[in-house]
Amino acid sequence: MNTAEARPATRTHRGVTVALGGIQVTPAAVVKIELAEAMFGLTRKAIEGKIHRGDWVEGRQYHRAPDGIWINVRGVERWVVTGRA
Repeated sequence: MNTAEARPATRTHRGVTVALGGIQVTPAAVVKIELAEAMFGLTRKAIEGKIHRGDWVEGRQYHRAPDGIWINVRGVERWVVTGRA
């Protein structure tokens, strides 16, 4: 193993950290369902179920846009802590 393999390079530029061959990004306040799945450990079906049942309220936990549904990260965090939409 050479020195580069022993200590992976890390570089930060404009909020993006590159390390171990992967990229870590600080997410925006609202994210698409695909990213929300990874962030919250929920499936698309679970997220859509929360929206359909009314557990998550439009304008608080999610937003509809021309390109699809966006999840409000802070809104979901508040929902988790308080148990209310």
